[in-house]
Amino acid sequence: MRKIYFRGKTKDEEWVYGGIMPVLNMRTGQIDQYIIITELPPHLIYINNKTLGQYSECNDKNARRIYEGDIVKTCAFGKLIGSTCLDCSAEDIFIVKYDNGFVLENKERKYSLTKDVISLEIIGNIFDDKDKMEEWGLI
Repeated sequence: MRKIYFRGKTKDEEWVYGGIMPVLNMRTGQIDQYIIITELPPHLIYINNKTLGQYSECNDKNARRIYEGDIVKTCAFGKLIGSTCLDCSAEDIFIVKYDNGFVLENKERKYSLTKDVISLEIIGNIFDDKDKMEEWGLI
């Protein structure tokens, strides 16, 4: 059986990693998300629902796990110059999203994220690097 990993930010803005457990908040009627930490003793940590991201089962070239919401660069698809010209040797930047499967997406293009995509490198994420997303051409 494969393990599905998640990450999320605590209210102290710290990343935590593990399984996930949705819990009904009786006060608000909303579903809150908790990360299950399996280190001894096992415990639950409340996370901000908006920061929840699933592990894509792919790693970058530095062996770091790639999660939904990560920002990656790769030369696997080249870089679009203008609307029709493709520089096949250039790197481009993508956000990792889940859309009926994990995808790499930017303003111009969208590709499936598979273990065959080579040379991926995590350069940030949409939560910690909002200020750089426009510079990188993602918004």
